[in-house]
Amino acid sequence: MPIEQRGVGTIPDEERTSGPKDLVSILLGSNLCLGVIIFGWLPPSFGLDWWSSVSATWRAR
Repeated sequence: MPIEQRGVGTIPDEERTSGPKDLVSILLGSNLCLGVIIFGWLPPSFGLDWWSSVSATWRAR
């Protein structure tokens, strides 16, 4: 996979290679980020250890 040489310029239509699968992976990854913040950052910030965090997260379902 070559490095992008255009910077912020528009890529011509004939050079575009992404498809719906690529768009879904980007959107899914951005939506999962919120879950990582809630379940990965908040419990330790409240002073919970690992088992307490798992227990609190499991009960929240």
